[in-house]
Amino acid sequence: MIPAIQRLLAFFRARGLRLVYLTVGSELPDYSDLLPHMRAFAESAGNTRGNHEHEILDALAPRPGDAVLNKTTMSAFHSSGFERLVRAWGVEQLVFTGISTNSCVEGTARDAVDRGFRGLLVEDGCGAASQSLHDATCANFARLLGRVASSAQVLVELASEPPA
Repeated sequence: MIPAIQRLLAFFRARGLRLVYLTVGSELPDYSDLLPHMRAFAESAGNTRGNHEHEILDALAPRPGDAVLNKTTMSAFHSSGFERLVRAWGVEQLVFTGISTNSCVEGTARDAVDRGFRGLLVEDGCGAASQSLHDATCANFARLLGRVASSAQVLVELASEPPA
């Protein structure tokens, strides 16, 4: 999935399209800002701001000027200021990549669609703990919520649109 996301990042940057990086994890060293169902996992992984486990992979690192928001819930709409940001930008469609397809990506994508955004899940730009979880989420999203497409399909479609 990393090469697919890298291609999308390069294309979005070249076309002046907006990017938002989302991290998930505690803002506090004692993890007290996380809901109980997320706290034990974050503690066991050391996922708190300032720790390596909380960082974005170097291969996908944000550049100066890229928006980077942290969330403390599965969906970015509940704990990060994400909705305020994309609405201020006048965004109507969101393209989703990341980990985990069936958790954070799905949670944010579902909430986006419920709030009136058009959602597109990049099938080869997402990953989950198992292929079956990934596939089930992609199938359900395509059936009920939005579009699922490969990074190659997304790039072809976006290339046919005038630059931002």
